[in-house]
Amino acid sequence: MKILQVIGYKNSGKTTLIEKLTKHLSEKRLRIATIKHHGHGTALAPLSKDSKDGYISDSERFLIAGAIFSVVLSPIENRLDFNSDTVHQRVMDSHFKVDLATVDRWALDDFLNFFMGNDIDLVIVEGYKELPYPKIIVSSDGQDIPIVLHTIDTLVGSARTVKNVIPHIDDLPSY
Repeated sequence: MKILQVIGYKNSGKTTLIEKLTKHLSEKRLRIATIKHHGHGTALAPLSKDSKDGYISDSERFLIAGAIFSVVLSPIENRLDFNSDTVHQRVMDSHFKVDLATVDRWALDDFLNFFMGNDIDLVIVEGYKELPYPKIIVSSDGQDIPIVLHTIDTLVGSARTVKNVIPHIDDLPSY
């Protein structure tokens, strides 16, 4: 399993890049999972089926794009979303048994282990710039890149488009 982090400041285009990257890679038959850091200290947005205004969460955008699993981690709660009932049943029958009632207490490493046990090819992590995995920096104007650079040591590159990220995927280490 490979892991790629997408980092950058708020509204720099991280979610859009992950959505497009997920779509492109899942169309090439890669099994993608996403993890989004929600560090705002607020409750997670409701899923669109539960939303009164039709808001589609970032997690749902990733699933629509083709992610098998999509996770949102926050200090208050976690959410693990599946792409379909078929995937849900496969997970429940898999060799990696999971008690979905405990997901709220899982740390990022627990989710990575879960994905490893469920044949995920690539996990795309939004945020968590302090983690030791390869990173792509997304910047709206390029000026924030030097500010972010001092906090990381595993930079793969800087990109705002899928075509700029794809060449790096094969070179990512496997975990």
